Amino acid sequence: MRLMLWSLGYYGSTSRGMQRLIENDMARRVVRLSFWCETLSLRGTCRYVLNMFCHSETGRNFMLSKGFIVNKKSLNCFPKDVNKFFKMQKTNYLHFSLNTAYWQLY
Repeated sequence: MRLMLWSLGYYGSTSRGMQRLIENDMARRVVRLSFWCETLSLRGTCRYVLNMFCHSETGRNFMLSKGFIVNKKSLNCFPKDVNKFFKMQKTNYLHFSLNTAYWQLY
């Protein structure tokens, strides 16, 4: 999955490639995945890909239309609604923290 996302990022880093990703709705899907994926490492990969989209003018305009702040000098972007971006949904996965009894046994 990550390799496919990276490929989309490289493809979308050009204006022509970004235009095709927009036409095929793939760019919007990457934006959506970056907000709602349960796997944090995959969200990070999506962030990397979204920054790659900012390498072209078409990509920068697309990211602006999706509610991102785009920095033209460093060619990266960040969502205007940071709380929405870092919000975690409840999952069925078991999470351990350092304060749980499991870790305190050792």
